[in-house]
Parts: sequence; C-alpha cells; structure tokens
Amino acid sequence: MIDAVLFDWGNTLAPTEWSDGAARAGNELGLAAIGREGLPAPEAIEAWWGRFLTSWEAASPEQDFDTVAAAGDCFTELGCPLEDDEVARYVEATQRYWTGLSAAHPQTHLLLDRLRAEGLELGLVSNTTTPKRFLDEALESQGLGERLGTAVFSRELGKRKPHPAIFEAALEALGVAAERTVFVGDRSYEDVHGAAAVGMTTVQALWFGAVDDPRGAEPAFRATEPLDVLDIVRTLRRRAA
Repeated sequence: MIDAVLFDWGNTLAPTEWSDGAARAGNELGLAAIGREGLPAPEAIEAWWGRFLTSWEAASPEQDFDTVAAAGDCFTELGCPLEDDEVARYVEATQRYWTGLSAAHPQTHLLLDRLRAEGLELGLVSNTTTPKRFLDEALESQGLGERLGTAVFSRELGKRKPHPAIFEAALEALGVAAERTVFVGDRSYEDVHGAAAVGMTTVQALWFGAVDDPRGAEPAFRATEPLDVLDIVRTLRRRAA
C-alpha cells in the first residue's frame, strides 16, 4: 500500500525560472540594497559565483554551503568587503527576487488536493542553498505550503539529494515507511537514484523536461504531466489491495 508521496520542487511542482537575465536582475537589486559606491559590477559577481559553484560541485556535491557566508566571501575576494548588515541586505534582495520568479504548474494544486483527498501524506524534498525564510515565503506564494505535510531543504539539513539523509528526514517527518512512499522528481540521479536507494517507488517527472545523468537510475514510472502521478498512485494502491 502507498501511504505518502514526496516531491522534488524545482522543475517538478514548479518550474525553475533561471537565466542570465534573472541572475543580472537579482544582482542589480542586491547591489542597490547595499546602497553605496565602489561596489563590484554585476558581471564580476556573476563570474565569481560561477567559479565558486564549479569548485563546490566538484569538491562536495552532496554537502551544502552557507549562502550568506559565500556572499560575504564574494565581495571580500572582489576587493570590497561588506559589513554584516550589508551582506544581509544583499542576500535579502537577491533571494527574495529569485525565489519569487516562478509559480506552481497549473495542475499542481489539483494534483496535491486529490492526493490529499485520498488520504495520502505529502511532502517536499528540495536541494537549495537559499535561506529557509525565503523558501517558506515562496511555498506560500505558490500555494504549496498549506498542501504539504513537510518540506525538507538541503540547506537546513546539510545534505543534498541523492544523499539518503535528506529523504529519510522527510519520511521521518511524515511518519511513513520508504517502501510505502512514492517519490516524484525530474532528475535521474538526485531524485530517481537517490529515492530508489532508500526504498521508495520512483516517478520521473517529464513535464518541464527531465534531467538524465549517467549516474542515474531507471524510474519505476514516468509521468508526462502532473496528473499522471495520481493515476500511478491509484494503480499502485489497487495492486496492493
């Protein structure tokens, strides 16, 4: 029997709205929030983050970093160290802008409501380095917070998918067993491989475009639109009846 469904967030429940233009706009807002002369150009900040993320991903792909500390390091290494309150204003402006860019998929609310109506526990497991308060705001603005029993963020836990700890934290929060849980996500490595490794039934979300990886696993199911997940869960429950 299936008791719960866990979801990835970006490119599963909502699109990840990211582009060079979005990066530039966010950094310009962050610089304006600092509000003084002599700050690095947005291009220099973007280049620093590119180098930082490349190095971090190569060295520790399942360990998160502190966004606030990294932002401070960025300005220091670019020759413009900031006061703590200036770093806080920069992070506030950039993160609130970036997390506010996307809305939930048009079928997301209906899917979650129907799953809940069938007595299923629902949760979210997301890799993100954004501070939690901005993530909570984004969940509420997308109409997701009220529909989810738990939301586990890698930044809070310190472990990223596919590390088993982040999946296990969500299962523990909902009080459900892995073998009675479905996980839905777009990435074959972080989501499908990671969730399958702890014993969950996996569904690869294709509606925003799946991300396949040679390290990934084959999902138990694939869904071309969100409401396909409801059909998959119903099928699994009928089989177990």
